Amino acid sequence: MRIVILSDIHANVTAFKAVLADISSIGKVDALAIIGDLVNYGPRPNEIIEMVNGLDKPLLVNLWGNHEYSIFGGSLERFATVYQTPITWTKKSNWLSYSRIINWG
Repeated sequence: MRIVILSDIHANVTAFKAVLADISSIGKVDALAIIGDLVNYGPRPNEIIEMVNGLDKPLLVNLWGNHEYSIFGGSLERFATVYQTPITWTKKSNWLSYSRIINWG
């Protein structure tokens, strides 16, 4: 079984599209795993969520990174002040769609 492991996407739609194109060029892939930091910093978290929802391969696991932890109630103290602003902004985004794809495995 070939599994692609992704991390640190940070809501960067352009980069994520490029990665998905590269994945499609390597041949057969059976499943994907996201090991943290799907969102934050990038300005398009909901688009990333929709892209992940639309993947044509099973998502075996989607772990929280430190950004998801902070967005869903963890302390912002671990981040420099300049990085707390995007986290606060992301918290105000539509998170119902995100909670549907979280796999606590």
